[in-house]
Parts: sequence; C-alpha cells; structure tokens
Amino acid sequence: MDKLLSILRACGTSIEEGAIALTIGFLIFSVMERLYGFSPAKKTVRANLLDLQYAFISMLYPPFIYFLISGFFALRAIHYSDSSHNPDITPLTFAGEVLILLVVRDCLIYLRHRIFHLPKVWAFHSIHHSSEEVNWISAARFHPAENIIEASGEIVLFIVATLIGFDAWVLSAAGLLIGFYNFFIHSNLRWTFGPLRYVLVSPVFHRWHHSDLPEAMDKNFAAMFSCLDLAFGTFYMPEGILPHTVGLSSEEKTTHPRSLAGQLLYPFKKR
Repeated sequence: MDKLLSILRACGTSIEEGAIALTIGFLIFSVMERLYGFSPAKKTVRANLLDLQYAFISMLYPPFIYFLISGFFALRAIHYSDSSHNPDITPLTFAGEVLILLVVRDCLIYLRHRIFHLPKVWAFHSIHHSSEEVNWISAARFHPAENIIEASGEIVLFIVATLIGFDAWVLSAAGLLIGFYNFFIHSNLRWTFGPLRYVLVSPVFHRWHHSDLPEAMDKNFAAMFSCLDLAFGTFYMPEGILPHTVGLSSEEKTTHPRSLAGQLLYPFKKR
C-alpha cells in the first residue's frame, strides 16, 4: 500500500509540474506565435484537445522529463552549494559543460529519431507526425512507448553526466534548455535563423521535418543542432521556400486514426 501511495504521489507531483510547464509554455508561445506566426492559427479544437490528452498521459510517467530533471538538479545544486565539497565553476567551464551535454544528447536524439523513421517502427512515430497543423503543443503528441524510450535515454545520460562530475547547475540548466527548445522548434514561428540555420535547429527547419512533401521525407532529424543533419546528409531547407503543409503522406492520412484510443492501438495493428 505504501508503495502504491508513493507512486500516486509521484504521479501527482509530475502532473502538477507538467501543468506548470504547459501554462508557462502557453503564455510564452501564444504571444510569440501571435507576433511572429508562420501562418494564421487554424488548428482545430479537436486537434488541440488530442495534443492535450497526450500531454496529460506524458505527465504520468513522466516526460515533461526535462523540466523535472532541471528541478531535481537545481535542488541538488542548492544543497551542495552550502557544502565545502562543491567547487566553484567558472562561466567558461559552465558553458562548456552545458554545450557538451547538449551536443551528446542531440547525437542520441538524432540516432533515436532516424531509427523511429524505419518502416518497422514508423507506426509509433507516425503519431507525432499526424498533426496537420504544427504548433508548440504538438511537441507533446508522442506515442507513450516512444516517449518512455526517449525519457529513459535522457535519464541515463544525466546519470552518467553526474557520475563523471558534471556540475549540478549545469544539468539543471541543460534540462531547462532542452524542455524549452522542444516546445520552441515545434512552435508556429517563421524564424529560419538565417546563416545560423546550418548550426541550430529553427522552427522552420523542424517544420520541414513535418512537411508532407515527398522531397522532405526523412530529413532534419536533429532536435537542437542542425549541423548534425548537415554532416549526415539529411539537411533539407531550400532557400526561399517555406513548408506550408505538414502531416502524414496523402496515403497515410486516409487510414490513420484521429482519436486517442485509435492512435494508441495503431502501432500494434496488423497491416
């Protein structure tokens, strides 16, 4: 019974922190999308509700994982800051550790992302691509099986970083940046980052990944550093052209379920 109560308390905490993250995300990105929107908001109420349902499910196991990681390591850093065992960290070292952690994490994301685009497991990732109007809350639309795999990888990465001596404030900052950037690249913004598009993932760069055009399929897998796609030959961001339509291919759109229950069961159906 105590174990069950402990699990329920953990779920309650996760839901509470996830709701806070969603509220902050709504306040920030609603304003940004209104001021710098890629296209007029036309996402249906039904589609937004489906994204919110996925967000709620994600909170249960959880994975607004990045924000939870950030909070955990922030508390850890505060605890150790009062201890003589916590060495001072210079701004250069801090920035270097954050950058290393983010690059390593994005390499793992790139690999995981490419794997989930393979035919045998595409049905899981197709849930994420089923949104026909991508905005910041679309970041929550993932099949739980894929989300659990990604969350587990993030946890292992942060544990390893802790064991090799990364500063707790570095881990907290990295978790916060990852969580924010995940919402940011899915937001309905027309930003391309100009010449920096070859280094950093922009909302338009990631929108090309969600494009339903055949030439954009299986491109732009990175979540933060677009130079990874450049290095591996999967970079796609044609000059002067913007991706106006997103979603699954025309063939998949006709058969892909649009309800939460249908999408959760979709990967397990025989085809």
